[in-house]
Order: sequence, then structure tokens, then C-alpha cells
Amino acid sequence: MVDRYISSFVSRHFAAAMLFAATLLSGIDLCAGETKRVLIVTGEDYPGHLWQTTSPLLRAMIREDRRMDVDVVERVNFLRDPQLHEYDAVVAHFKNYDPKMPGRAGYDNLAKFVEQGGGLTLVHFSCGAFQEFKGDYVKLAGRVWNPEFRGHDPYGEFTVTMTEEDHPITRGLGPFKTTDELYTCLDGGTPITTLAQAQSKVDGKLHPMAFVLNYGEGRVFHTPLGHDAAALSAPGTAELIRRGTAWTAGLDPVAKVAAATRPGKTGSWTFVSMPDFLNVDTVYPQPGWEPALDYILKSVKAENPEFLLVAGDLVMGRWPTEADIDKYAAIYYPAWTDRMQTHGLKFYTAIGDHDVGDNPWPQGKAKLVPHFKARFREYMKMPLNGPDHMKGTAFWWKHQGVLFISVDVFEKADGGRQGQINAQVTGKQLAWLEQVLEANRDAEHIIVMGHTPILGPVRKWSSSGLMLAGDHQSPLWQTMKRYGVDVYLCGEVHAITCTQRDGIMQIAHGGLIGYNTRTNYLVGQVFNDRVELELKEIDLKREGEKLWQVGKNRPHETVTIADDIKERGFVGVGRVVIDKSTGKKTFRGATGNFSKEQP
Repeated sequence: MVDRYISSFVSRHFAAAMLFAATLLSGIDLCAGETKRVLIVTGEDYPGHLWQTTSPLLRAMIREDRRMDVDVVERVNFLRDPQLHEYDAVVAHFKNYDPKMPGRAGYDNLAKFVEQGGGLTLVHFSCGAFQEFKGDYVKLAGRVWNPEFRGHDPYGEFTVTMTEEDHPITRGLGPFKTTDELYTCLDGGTPITTLAQAQSKVDGKLHPMAFVLNYGEGRVFHTPLGHDAAALSAPGTAELIRRGTAWTAGLDPVAKVAAATRPGKTGSWTFVSMPDFLNVDTVYPQPGWEPALDYILKSVKAENPEFLLVAGDLVMGRWPTEADIDKYAAIYYPAWTDRMQTHGLKFYTAIGDHDVGDNPWPQGKAKLVPHFKARFREYMKMPLNGPDHMKGTAFWWKHQGVLFISVDVFEKADGGRQGQINAQVTGKQLAWLEQVLEANRDAEHIIVMGHTPILGPVRKWSSSGLMLAGDHQSPLWQTMKRYGVDVYLCGEVHAITCTQRDGIMQIAHGGLIGYNTRTNYLVGQVFNDRVELELKEIDLKREGEKLWQVGKNRPHETVTIADDIKERGFVGVGRVVIDKSTGKKTFRGATGNFSKEQP
């Protein structure tokens, strides 16, 4: 096994060295076509460092240079794994407090990785890692945290200036302001090259804010900047870290290849999916619920989405007469939209079974469905470009070359288990769907949203488990397969199941707030040649008596999020990349709920 990794190292880094030399000699950016594998190691830190929030941001910052393919592992023990040597650079974004994690074996494997030519980027409090081996670690890190020193200036604004203007990392960079922690706690005598510094307002001294060193055949870039999401987002800090990581990976830091450099492209953008929100009749603000809902929507807003997708079930909707439908729709839909507008979230909503009275639909109840749909159309104001009989409940739009289609899966039926309505897409709606897909064959990606899952089995939690009729043989699935749809988003089941078939990723997710003890959302980051998907989840606490609703199925009157859960934030529970960069669609890097061994 050692021979295999040494062979891999030699071939990988000899090629990189030759390419880098050619670049220097020719002055041409030959490394623009390279791809380097970068691994962010995180998962443990000081409680005031919210790695659950900063790690995804750090990943997004680095991968803006499209030459770097970035993975994240939330287990510091991965440093022991031989697979570490399959990467070109490691970004340390942790401070381990347990000396057994990753222990001597983990430290030695990391040091060997760098010594043999791997790159290492150290961010913020990673200077405090490996305190149990700090005599060795200072040789690798250049400077380490000394707990006997004063830690840092009070969190606030300061100016970072460059000290090495000709270094590949800092070439062309000027001074920049940031709001961060100015570390004054670094100690060590290992020779380093300081690239940037800042003056403390407390002791008046200049302290290094970025520096580099060589360790064996490898390169190390170290910055104490980046205390939180805001600090990491400072343009100067982000650029330093991105360039520093490129340099450690063997790339020319300045020759960044980003999506924004492609003609007509503006880089990546983001959407969020959160089905079954709320699936309860609530006013705004809802007593006993609103702080938790506010936290959830602020978390969604922090993802900076262009819009939020909600695949149905906005309300409980068990309204038994036309008069009741008119009365309660006028209360609960405006409250739902007001909540979103207050949080600055643009949204697109599919129609769910609760938005049409909840399944099943015997004959008398089925007669109310057109009235339910009319009120949904009136208050939700979705695009009116669907088939004539489904204006405002089936629709499509296009955003930066990506086609989105929302289908109305609730069609008339001749009876059966669900009565006079069945979950299906057939007839005129299917013909409309094909017309939309045919007219938009130039779309870079295609995402379809409908309330019910198509492929089974799926997990379910507090759900009847309503499914679209026909599974993968259904006309809807076969049409999506024929036109190369990438993602089918759905809810209904209030639990996560991700199923890939025929080049389509079905993602059934969402959470029933007030009933379940956790909820989730999906973040989609869209590039012209790929879509990167990540599921995030958070624990909820529901307590007290039952909240009033029309009918007998009622949620708890209080929904909260514990302080320690808020501090941790939403936790990633799965990632996958839908990659089209080679001209062929592949699903790569699947973890967590996207992997074959879903938890």
C-alpha cells in the first residue's frame, strides 16, 4: 500500500512540477486545465467557532477557483486514513481538544503527506491543533497557539497589509479591511515568510496575518484570519485563502479559473428547497412557534438563495366546505407569504395534498378540489403559464439557463384507494410538460418539482406515504427520463430519501414542524457544468398542548430550538455533485443521505 501511495505521489507531483515549470518559462497559464483535489478537514473546534457554518462557506470560497475540486470531511480522525494521500492539498479547519483524535497516527500521517509534497492550508484556530505535539507541529505550522499569550484583540475592524508584494499568493493584492479577531497568540521560531500583517490596537505590535513555509517537499500556507462567516466572507480574506490553497496545491494562485470567466456567465448561484413548510395553519407571527421559524428562515436566507422552492403542503388545509376554504385561505396563505417576505425570501410553491384538502378524496371532497386550487392560485400568485386547467398550480420558469418546472400532481381519477383524485401527471398536463421541455432543450440543467415521490421505497414520518401512481413506469418519470431531467424534488413523507435512477436524482425531504423532532432543507449551488447539492438538518423540540386546527389532527402548541442546537446550526447530512463537465452526466462525491448506504 505504501508503494502505491508513493507511486501516486511521484506521478502526480512530478507532472505538476513539470507543468508549473513550463508555466514559469512560457508565461502562459497552462495550469488552467488542471484539476486539483482539495480536502477540508473539520468537525471539532472551540465552541465559539461554528465550523458547521464556516466549513461550507470555506468550501464555496475555495471552489470559486474551478481548478480545485473540494471535498469536506467532518471527522478529524480521517487524518489517519491512507486516502489522505490521494488529495493534492488539505485545509485544516479544526482545533482538536481530544488528544486521541486524531492522535499521533493522525498527526504523523498529515506530516508525511506534506513532507512528500502535499499542500497544507491552516485557517484560524487550526494554529491551536495538536497541542499535545506542538513541539513537532510548530515545524509544520510555522507558528502555533500559545495559551500563555494574550489570545487576540477584541473582535473588530482592522487593516491587513501585504509585506511580500511579489509572492505568487499576494501578487497584485493591496491592503484590505476586515472585521475579525486579530491574533496575538502565535509562537514559534520556525523560519517563515510573512505575506501579510496587521497592527494590534491593544499592544501596538505588528502580527502576521498570513505566512508560508516549506515542509519537506510540501508547501504550507497559514492564516489566523477567519473567526466566523462574516470574517471569512471579507473579500481580502477570501482571496488570500483561495490563493493560498491554490499555491499549496501546486497551482499558480493568480491564474484563477472561475465560472465567471466563461463567456456570458456570472459564476455560481444558489437555490434552497424546503417542502412541507409549514403543513400547518399558522398566523404570522405564530405564538409559541415564531422564534423557531425565524431561526429556520434566517438560516435559509444565510444561504443567499435566489429563491426558495416549496414542494407543497403550505397549510393543514382540512377545510370542509367552500365557505371554510374561502375563510381560512384568506387567513393562512397571506400569513405564509408575509413570513417569507419579512425574511426577504422569493419563493416558488408547488401545490400539495393538504393544499387541496388532504387525501383521500371521496366524491364529495373531490368536488372541492377546484375551489381549493382557485384559492391557492389567488393567494400564492405563481406564474400563469401552465396548462389551461392548471393555471397557477402547474408552471415553469427559467433562471440563468436552468429550467424549473412545478407540476400539479392532483388530477381527476375514476376511483381507487385515493378516491376521485389521484397523484399523477397525464393527459393535457403531460402534453404541456413535454412542450415546455422541448422548447427548452438548451437548458443547462432541468429541475422538476412535484409534491409526491415517484420512486419507492421512501422513508416516511407522520405521513400517509402518498406516492405518484406508476413508479418509474409512470408517464411523468418516463418523460423526465427522455428529456434528461436532472433532479426531481418532492415532499409529502417528511423524511429524507435520495434515489438515483435513469440519470435523475429524486430527493424526497422536508419535515413536518410541530409533529416531528427535526426538519431539513436542501441547498443547490448551480454552475454551468454542474449542480452541487447538500442536505442540512436541525433538531426541533415540540411541547405543550395541541395547537388549534380545523379537524382533529393537531400539532403541539410550542416549537423551539435549543440554544446549543442553535449554536451548532443546521448540520450537513449529505452531499452529491451532478457533474456534466465531461459532456456526460455523472453523480459523484455522494455522502450521507445521497450515498448508497443512506443512514
